[in-house]
Amino acid sequence: MEECFERIGEIMEDRRHGSSWILLQTIKLLKRIKPENRAEVCGRISSSHPAMAGLKALYTAITENPLMDPEKVVVEANEKTSKNLEKLVAGKTVTTISRSHIVEKGLLKASKVIVLESLPGGEGKETAAWLEKQREFKGLTRIVPDALMGYALRESELVVVGADSISFSAFLNKVGTLPLALTSNHLARPFVVVSPSYKFSENLEWEVEWKMEWEVERKSSDPLFEAVSMELVDFVVWEEGTVDLKENDLHGIAKSSKNFFRRG
Repeated sequence: MEECFERIGEIMEDRRHGSSWILLQTIKLLKRIKPENRAEVCGRISSSHPAMAGLKALYTAITENPLMDPEKVVVEANEKTSKNLEKLVAGKTVTTISRSHIVEKGLLKASKVIVLESLPGGEGKETAAWLEKQREFKGLTRIVPDALMGYALRESELVVVGADSISFSAFLNKVGTLPLALTSNHLARPFVVVSPSYKFSENLEWEVEWKMEWEVERKSSDPLFEAVSMELVDFVVWEEGTVDLKENDLHGIAKSSKNFFRRG
């Protein structure tokens, strides 16, 4: 049990990995904990990552049914989302920011990936390192300072980012995503958000406010997340395909999110 407590702390303090990775680590950890304690542990982890809608939804589902095991449906949604992204980026030069394991796997069909450093934190370096380790992608990655995003986008055909949460009006991601979206629109490069439906939240604006207050309480010198308007987004990639926001909205994703974890 002491080992579980240590792992709980590691997940709560994790600021290096993307939300899908943290969600899966939480699910795996909960299997090692007695059913009557799972909701409490999940709630603690969710509170430490309030920008991640998937953790909040998992907490609600685990509270209702502590015996559920949603690992399979989460892994399947992640894999399908990565495959759908592959189709969109195949043969193209792409710019991305921060780190998302779903995005990483979906970029392997791109002809080249330019990764912003993603300060503070520098997770972009880890994304670039992971891509370089893939045999089929070696030599096709370039890491650049965040300040060079304009130059990066001039070499790119589209921009791809992950999301910690998404709603009808905005999405949350690592700081630096907003200026990247604005630059993308300025240079007329399609802006793509990658988000399985379990990340959808109808209360995103409230969560943004809570996140900022929480960071101040922790006396964090720099906020780690920011909201980006969906008006700056061209496409959303999820497990069921790609939504062109010029032609459709996110109601399909919203509907899928309502019972996502109850499938487990």
